[in-house]
Amino acid sequence: MTEDYFTIDGFAEILKVHPNTIRRAIKSGRIVAFKVGKVYRISRYEISRMAEFDLDAYIEEEVKKRLDLVK
Repeated sequence: MTEDYFTIDGFAEILKVHPNTIRRAIKSGRIVAFKVGKVYRISRYEISRMAEFDLDAYIEEEVKKRLDLVK
C-alpha cells in the first residue's frame, strides 16, 4: 500500500486554512509531520486524524493569542 504525503501548502489547501496555521500545528505537535530536506511532509492519515481534532477551536485559540500580543 502506497501512502500519500502532502506539503504544508497542500495540506492547508485541503483543510481550507492558511499554511501558517499548519506550521504552528506542526510546531505544537498537533499535526505529525517529518522533514525531508527543507520540506515538511504530512501523511494522508493526518487528514482522518484531524477529523477527531477540532481545528476551529485551534484557530480561535491562535487568533486570541495574536490579539493578546497586539494589546
